[in-house]
Amino acid sequence: MRTDRPVQIPLPNRSRESHDHRPLDPARPTDRTSGPPILVSERERLTRSRRGSRLAGGVCAVRGSQLTCAGHGLLLSPDIRPCRITAHAMVTSRFWAGRRVLVTGHTGFKGGWLSLVLREMGAVVTGVSLEPDRPDGFFGQVRVGDLIDSHIVDLLDRPRLDAVVRRADPEIVFHLAAQALVLPGIEQPVETFTTNVVGTATLLAACSLARPEVVLVVTSDKVYANDGAGRPFTEADALGGGDPYSASKAAAEIVVASWRHTYATDDGPRLATARAGNVIGGGDVAFGRLLPDLLRSFRSGQPVVLRNPESRRPWQFVLEPLAGYLAYAEQLAESSARTMPRALNFGPGRDDAVTVAEVADLAIAAWGSGTWQPADTTSSVEAPVLTLDATLARSVLGWIPVLRVDEAVRWTVDWLRCEVGGGDLAGLARAQLAAYGERMGW
Repeated sequence: MRTDRPVQIPLPNRSRESHDHRPLDPARPTDRTSGPPILVSERERLTRSRRGSRLAGGVCAVRGSQLTCAGHGLLLSPDIRPCRITAHAMVTSRFWAGRRVLVTGHTGFKGGWLSLVLREMGAVVTGVSLEPDRPDGFFGQVRVGDLIDSHIVDLLDRPRLDAVVRRADPEIVFHLAAQALVLPGIEQPVETFTTNVVGTATLLAACSLARPEVVLVVTSDKVYANDGAGRPFTEADALGGGDPYSASKAAAEIVVASWRHTYATDDGPRLATARAGNVIGGGDVAFGRLLPDLLRSFRSGQPVVLRNPESRRPWQFVLEPLAGYLAYAEQLAESSARTMPRALNFGPGRDDAVTVAEVADLAIAAWGSGTWQPADTTSSVEAPVLTLDATLARSVLGWIPVLRVDEAVRWTVDWLRCEVGGGDLAGLARAQLAAYGERMGW
């Protein structure tokens, strides 16, 4: 039963339980197969309350199908609508509760979100990264450094990295630390190759000191040799890279494959790579990325300049690929035989691979004002069409994106709305995580 008054969104209080080592059934549907998903019902709130669950801060809430930042009167997007696809519960909190996890790049956008998700699931998280590029990004806004064991360490500083890895003794490693932008890669190619290629090799060497169960290296959708044909890339397609960033990520893939071929043992870590499409969400403040540039333009009142308005990309909300990474790592660890693929794509369906201009228009509509204009010259480096075929992830993990591109854009714009209104962004992050978890059946 829905309630008209605000209901706090709790997350489960996950204590360490004995692991259930039964293989995860990716085909098991949630018990919500039709109708509009209700984020948190009054009955569920009371049930979770009796289990001792809570939402830190308690400042974000649900009113009907709308998120609100309590205390500021900020009514966020009413975008929780019927889902066309039944979600699958691929990630089990029992697996992650109490598990030691190392996240590199935790001061960045995706690494910060992943650290929060893992912490909310009860994992013992250690982060290794450089200082955040900007203080107003996700790491600072959500105070991720207060939630985990945070270490500011350059991956190229082998003695310090080795010491952190030994101390953390991780069971699962997620490698997200990278120079992650195309244009800075063009301006600083040597630094980009050093960070993305040598940094990956250095981390893999450090992991030999702790021998984790799984090391998942996150690369990019840009690792493929793009011939411009416009077809979605599968994991079997050739690696390439027409610019330094893309080439460095393809090279990182080769480093992982080489490490696995040369050093893999039956009792050693299971090494794999994850390739995700264009990720959007709150807390991304990088210059040169579409949504951060749009949000800055909304605040300034100036039109945003789009380099390639007609370029088509696989847009997805940040929690979509993170759910895939978690499911992938869990299956790699739990699988009794080494039958899991060693690389997986994580991208939206074909309908959500839309143009830059279409995403800009969605963001402007969600905010209620704003304009964009094309750049005087277009970039000849970036491919006009880039999409991924994630059939294999759907097949082996049951991973299915649950947010449409318009919803992903609105959830991102909600972040700015909450920030401008003085709302609690840490509470909003947890509220969006809880709402997403309801969709996924977590």
